[in-house]
Amino acid sequence: MTLWRFLLAATLAPATGPLIYCVGMLVGSGYPYSGPGHMEKLMDIILVCMAISYLISISLGTLIIASLYFAGRLTSRNCIVWALLGGAGAGAAFIWLADPGGWNVVSMSIFIGIAMITAGLTALTFCLVARMQMKAAS
Repeated sequence: MTLWRFLLAATLAPATGPLIYCVGMLVGSGYPYSGPGHMEKLMDIILVCMAISYLISISLGTLIIASLYFAGRLTSRNCIVWALLGGAGAGAAFIWLADPGGWNVVSMSIFIGIAMITAGLTALTFCLVARMQMKAAS
């Protein structure tokens, strides 16, 4: 893994979640047909999601990558597994901080699942762009 591939991966990977959301909204909703005002609203939402995604991804990702690197266990599999756990932790922390009493079990499970999937896809994008090995050489 070269330095420029690592930096490219760190730059592109946090945009995975918001871009998937944007494509899903464009394909599955009436935004393209409802006029420029609705598309402007969608783009505003995407920009806010991008800012939040970069903040969370860079802060959690730096901790995960640095700890795996210094432990000598930096592989794609470890990176994705720890990102899934970090996503679940971040989702649970958001629920606990936002409104601890206003969530039911199903809503909490769905939100934590979405956070895990987003973190896993971000880690997968990072690993593919950085060309990391799937498992350590024996």
